[in-house]
Order: sequence, then structure tokens, then C-alpha cells
Amino acid sequence: MKQVVEVPLVSTAKTQFWACVETDDNKYTSFSLVSRPNEYGDASLDPQLTRGQKDILIVDSIKSGTGRDSRNNFGKNVLEPLFTLLGIPHKVVRTQDSDAAGQLGHTFQPSTENTILIFLSGDTTISEFLNGLNRRVFEGLRHTLSLVPLPLGTGNAWANSLGLRCPAASLSCFLQGQLTPRKFPLYKATFPNGFEMIFFIILSIGFHANLLHLCKQQRFQSLGVERFKIASLEILQKYPLEYRLQVSGLPTRDYSYFALINTPNLEASYKPSPQSNSLHFQLHVLGYSSKLQQASLVSKIMKGYSNRAGDDISGDGVIYEPYNHALEVVFDQVPENVSNTYFEICCDGHLLNMLSLQPQDQKFDGRIRIQFLKNFSSFELNVMVP
Repeated sequence: MKQVVEVPLVSTAKTQFWACVETDDNKYTSFSLVSRPNEYGDASLDPQLTRGQKDILIVDSIKSGTGRDSRNNFGKNVLEPLFTLLGIPHKVVRTQDSDAAGQLGHTFQPSTENTILIFLSGDTTISEFLNGLNRRVFEGLRHTLSLVPLPLGTGNAWANSLGLRCPAASLSCFLQGQLTPRKFPLYKATFPNGFEMIFFIILSIGFHANLLHLCKQQRFQSLGVERFKIASLEILQKYPLEYRLQVSGLPTRDYSYFALINTPNLEASYKPSPQSNSLHFQLHVLGYSSKLQQASLVSKIMKGYSNRAGDDISGDGVIYEPYNHALEVVFDQVPENVSNTYFEICCDGHLLNMLSLQPQDQKFDGRIRIQFLKNFSSFELNVMVP
């Protein structure tokens, strides 16, 4: 169903600014900037934004979500012209692939002690940037990077979990000084060949990982969130969904779905881990037993659409355990002649395969080591939240 709403953004003494937002079946189809005379003379703009004391960098991932066109380009149609009209100093970087976001992180050189990075993207672009950052930790003053994730990807797990559910409404909070910088947790997964991946949302094996891998195929690229529903049916019909995993402190089990998860939400309305908090250093093991009948498995997975914050979902084929410390996940007793899909991993949108993460000329090693990172890079990292 098509809907058009006007979202108030900010006001100066003379002008009120609004974003006209058009959606079709929950997919953004158009953004435009609207201005009207301010009859009341009250200004809501945070005056610090125009003083240039902090660098503001807009990172626009133009292929995130379903991509950009002339109508749904939030950056070009709303954010950039608004910043220019308000006199907010800023720079814009547009990224088209993972190499660009990672390279931006690798070469990032702030010119002030505090930099604000506004991401017009999904979760994966932010992950690519963080994984590219200089990891050299040094003593003394560290430059502060404050991230503002505006949800313009597909699932937008991080932004939705942090309460930043609409790009226009979230931008309004930023412009009016209603966002607060908070530290956020980062975790490191180390694979058998030494490859490392930093993550802050989810590392999954089984159903969720299979789903993200399958959705990467070209036939799903023009779809929004509905791609997950279509691909899920295919996985349930064609994939064995039986993964034997050993997790530190838990008995070895066969899982259909396994995840280490830090955020409560994976989509705006999908909350599979209701006891998670994106700002707490805590991962939850979320697993669904392969012994569940298919109808029961689907019911457990779909319960994420009705879970409420704080719910305990453990029991009856659901493994749900919090971890506050390092752990290992091990592919245990791998069956012979299994498909490559058995080894698929998803780590914050990065699609990996355990077979390609092995040391050369050695027998298969199924271990993934997970660390909790207190000091990650040469920057002090924050996320700005309501």
C-alpha cells in the first residue's frame, strides 16, 4: 500500500523544513525536501552544527537496500540540500562496493578531535568501514568518531535496534541535538586460516546464513525485505538444515539455525533476540534444534515478529544463552559429501564459507574463536542514539 507522510525535520527563525516521504509496501520510493515560512520564529536547529567544530562526513552507500534512483535518493533530495541551506559544513563520500567503504576506513584521517559520520546505508557498509579502520591502539588522546546510522539498507538491524527506525525522523533528532553519543560493543571472529572479522550484530550458521547467501543471488536484488520470505521457503524445501556445532559451555547439538547475536532486532518488526541490547557487551547464543519439525521450526522463527523486549524464549527446542566472555564455536563431526551450503556463515552481512577459511594443505579445522574487544582501533568509537 502506498503512503505519503511529511516528517518535520528542523526549523530556523525564518523557515520550517519537512521531509516528504513516500513508501510502497514499507519500501521507500520517494524523498523530497519541503520548506515553509516559520510563523512562530522558534528555531530548533542545534547551533553547534553550524560552528564547524566537528567534521561531518556523509557516507552514502548508493547500492544499499534496493539502490538509489532520482526519486528515492535521500542524500541528494533531502540531507545534502538541507545541510547547505542550514550552513552546516559537511563532506560527502559515495560508496558503490565493499572495497570503497573498507578503503575509506583504512585511509580515514580526521582533521579535528571529533568527527561525525552519517551513514546512509544498511548494516554491511558500516561493518565494512569498521573492519577497514586502523587498529593500531596508542596511548594518549584518541580522535572520537561518532556514527549516525540512518536506515537505508534492507534489514537495518543496528539502526532499528538503537531506535533509529526512519531516516527522516532520525535526521530530525540529529539536527535538533536529540541524539547522545554512546559506546558500543565490538566482537572479533578469528577463523582457522587467521582471517579476522569484526562484528557488532550477528554471526550465524545454518538457516540465517543460508538465507543471506541465497538472497545475494541476482534474482532477489530488485526486492526489498520480501526477498527473505521467498528465499526462506526455498531453504525450508531444499536444504537439510542440520548442523552439528560445539559451543563453549554447551553440549554439542544439531542445529537448524544458529546465531551469536548482539542486537534484539534484525528488521524493524522482527525481534528474534528480545533480551539483547545493542549497547551492552553481551552476545546471545540463539539456536533452534534440528529435531524440531518443520512447522515448529517455522513457528519458532516467526515468533520474532511477536516477541517483546525482555522475553525469555528458551526451551522447547530453542537454545537461548547469554555470553559475557570469549567463546569458541566448532563445526563438529562434519558429515561426508555435504553441500557447500553446510559451511555458509554470515557475519554482519559478510558472506563467508568455512571451506575457504582453512589453512592450506591441512585437514579441516572447524573452530571459530570469538573475542570481546575493549580496545579496537586508534579511534574512540561512539554511536549516536535517542
